[in-house]
Amino acid sequence: MRPVAKTLRDAASAPGNRAWGALLADLDPDPRGERPTSDAGGSLERAWRLVQLADTLLTNSEAREGVVYTPRRLAQALAALIPVGSTATLDPCCGKGALLLAAFERLRQLEAATAPHHHLGRLWGLDVDPLSVATTRVILALAAGLPALSESEGEAAAAVLRRQIQVADALFALPFDGPAGGFPALIANPPYRRAARRVREDLSRRYSSALGAFDLFVPFIERSLELLAEGGRAVLVTSNKFLSADYGRGLRQLLAQQHLEMVFDLTEDRTFEAFIDAAITVVTRAEPQSTVFARAKRPLLALSQEVFETFALARGLEREDEWVVAEHLCEPLWGSTPSAPWKLGVLGRNRLIAARMRAFGLTLGDLFPLRTGVMGFDYHAVVSEIVDGPLEAGERAVATNSVLQPCRSLWGCTPVKLAKRPLNQPKLTTKPKALSAAAWRWSGEPKLVIPGVKSQLMAFYDADGTLAPLVAVHGAAMNEAAGYSLAALLCSRPIRWLFEREQRGAQIPRGSKRFSVQALGRIPMPCPLESVIEALQPVGRALHAAPEDPDLWFALDQRALALFGLTSLDIPED
Repeated sequence: MRPVAKTLRDAASAPGNRAWGALLADLDPDPRGERPTSDAGGSLERAWRLVQLADTLLTNSEAREGVVYTPRRLAQALAALIPVGSTATLDPCCGKGALLLAAFERLRQLEAATAPHHHLGRLWGLDVDPLSVATTRVILALAAGLPALSESEGEAAAAVLRRQIQVADALFALPFDGPAGGFPALIANPPYRRAARRVREDLSRRYSSALGAFDLFVPFIERSLELLAEGGRAVLVTSNKFLSADYGRGLRQLLAQQHLEMVFDLTEDRTFEAFIDAAITVVTRAEPQSTVFARAKRPLLALSQEVFETFALARGLEREDEWVVAEHLCEPLWGSTPSAPWKLGVLGRNRLIAARMRAFGLTLGDLFPLRTGVMGFDYHAVVSEIVDGPLEAGERAVATNSVLQPCRSLWGCTPVKLAKRPLNQPKLTTKPKALSAAAWRWSGEPKLVIPGVKSQLMAFYDADGTLAPLVAVHGAAMNEAAGYSLAALLCSRPIRWLFEREQRGAQIPRGSKRFSVQALGRIPMPCPLESVIEALQPVGRALHAAPEDPDLWFALDQRALALFGLTSLDIPED
């Protein structure tokens, strides 16, 4: 018996009637013959516990496939945006069923007089993984109280689940007809990974949005628009990269032709355990209208259902309150060129960061001769988002690789991607021989660097019309000494251990994998940056020159332990 199947079955206390057994046959061909005691009030909580259990059993292969499970509170927030009275809701990549369970829970709240198992006929789901589909069926059956139904009712409900929750790749075909005219509602958390090479060409031929190095969520959004009925609404949580990345230009063009109701930015919210820059996107298949761009000032999971529903799709949100920063954009985000990176309003967070920058005594946009950056990337750490062209006061534009060159004339410098070179340890590459001649010359040009700010920021025009560039500095250093020190810190045992603890077992990527210092956001720095640089600079320089010397690694760990007030006994062995 497969361990996951046994765990799920035991958690659900599998009964012996044929309806429940037919569902469990997907997990195990020989389900137990027990019949649990069940009550309607506790069925939903048991189902949510089963979803949480399935989340903890995330396999390594699922992690590599870009599977990111949806936390309960986020799933409920998304389900709250499904139109009231919707007769059919589809999740085209249902995973272990969290979003469909939240949609079911919402139906029970809105239509309490309806028998719970009758709501199952309004839910549809697909996934490429048979075990995920089987798990979703079991979870929905448990939530609907199927174990306590009569034999005939149970068989009918199980038949609905087998018919409407199926194994299939929604990007290519549906195994069922679905409602005539399309689905009135769609809810999804599509995969975040890059499309595999073997399917990339097929997807590029099939979807106009599948451009460049696209992630799988891009064609999923396009497919969602295809599957919607006229006037239907899609509620999606995806990476927010489509707003500005080069590969998102086709998707932006498509969304510009629909009513993009809301973009809710989750960049600063640890909604997911994994480190993801996410956004909730709500789009209706209808003529374009205005858009709400919002960001929670408190974690989304802390917002009450009432607060979330109050502002989520409200009109005229042009204010800040204690919960939310939101702006009602009467004009489209994209102006006259939908495929260009979209303009978004300047939010309160940007203003606070600008004030923080001023506290450092720097003129906004000062140029610094940066040649070094913390590695752990497949490129060096100066990737800036640049204002390209005139903007209205209070707006900013996000620029991408295709518009980096204009900043040479705008600011006299060029943000660059450098040194694609695999490394055995995250460290600095400052020697000319490590780069091509052209890349080395490029690396020596002035870059915009804001000390003390490590998260990804934006560029915008200040209220008085002066340029206020905020730069995405992923652990960049102002000089060579700072770079050596920060690189050494990333390699130290305390940071690796703290990172693993914060990221549920994930490790700092090595070699050429991308790693953003943003991921260290919850790791408390023990002292000012200047003190860290001073303490770690000697060993950082030495490690750069002799990265295989075990004595140097020991010295690095001892210095870092002292900075954090730890001893080697506090940290498990690697």
